[in-house]
Amino acid sequence: GLEEAGLADRTLLVVVSDHGDRADSANVENYRVPLLISGQGVTPSRISEHLSHRDLPGIIGHFLTGRELPEARESILTVGSTERWVYGEITPNGDYLFIDNDTGSVLASHGIDDAKTTYERFQCQLNEFVARYQR
Repeated sequence: GLEEAGLADRTLLVVVSDHGDRADSANVENYRVPLLISGQGVTPSRISEHLSHRDLPGIIGHFLTGRELPEARESILTVGSTERWVYGEITPNGDYLFIDNDTGSVLASHGIDDAKTTYERFQCQLNEFVARYQR
């Protein structure tokens, strides 16, 4: 359809998936989200930087304008299952911690032991998000 409309050479396709099994929100593998970008002039490559959905505008900007990719993050704060509120943190080396918001208990962890710091960082991120869209 893009070729028929004469848009194929001027279109950047961005395909992003949802995360894994929401019922298994304490499994770090369920937070890896594939991203595929295709278009005229996009060189086949694989990016291994530790990035998140919050970096998507910068990633797309990289492919549209050639500017630098966003800097890799020291860690990514996550939100898990919609069945229950689970949040956590994942680092580039694979360490993680997931917290059940209802009970405050750690559901799973590997290499991150400070749930209080993860909670504080997550709450700060929520506050920044709310402030951006509050009227």
